[in-house]
Amino acid sequence: MYRELLELKFKRKVPLISAGTSIALPLLRDGQLPACVNHFRIGESAFIGTDLLNGDSLAGLRDDAFTLEVEVVEVKEKSMAASGETNGMMPFRSVATDAPEPGERGYRAITTIGQLDTDVSELTPLDPNHRIVGASSDMTVVSLGANDGKISVGESIKFRPSYGALVRLMLDKYVDKVVTPSVERFTKNVTDDREVDLPPVITESIKQLKD
Repeated sequence: MYRELLELKFKRKVPLISAGTSIALPLLRDGQLPACVNHFRIGESAFIGTDLLNGDSLAGLRDDAFTLEVEVVEVKEKSMAASGETNGMMPFRSVATDAPEPGERGYRAITTIGQLDTDVSELTPLDPNHRIVGASSDMTVVSLGANDGKISVGESIKFRPSYGALVRLMLDKYVDKVVTPSVERFTKNVTDDREVDLPPVITESIKQLKD
């Protein structure tokens, strides 16, 4: 009704009705949105496949399209607990997930990514034995556990970023972005030419735009 009122008032057709972000996709899939809605502002679901209603991944989409690969600049065996008192006056909030046991030792790696580049607390190491234990403006400390896994200076540690962390990484001019495989190579390897069945709301919206 509001669409018709606007069209009458301004004497112009309203081609797009925008009514949601990624969180609306499950509603669209389940046919719970009005047929007039034909525009969505999609980011997180398109890039990392998140179902924001249920916290899972949307069927047919993947959550591993982006990987952050960070260079290691130091690897040392150290005490897992701080050797002195800390006053809590750090400029960034703590990213440590748990407190180490007294006397616990392990290997730690310093990597070349920091809080100025992204939200470090939203990075998940791909290796389940690794965990982030600290970060400054330009460096992140990763616990490698009791065994360093033969990681040495100059090699890299990989992380999976959340959407919030990904957005900041993509805007950071100091972070190199590499597409692999290339778009040309990927296109050549795509052999799935099946037609996709669109929900009625999308089909009707496309028809309206063409008219």
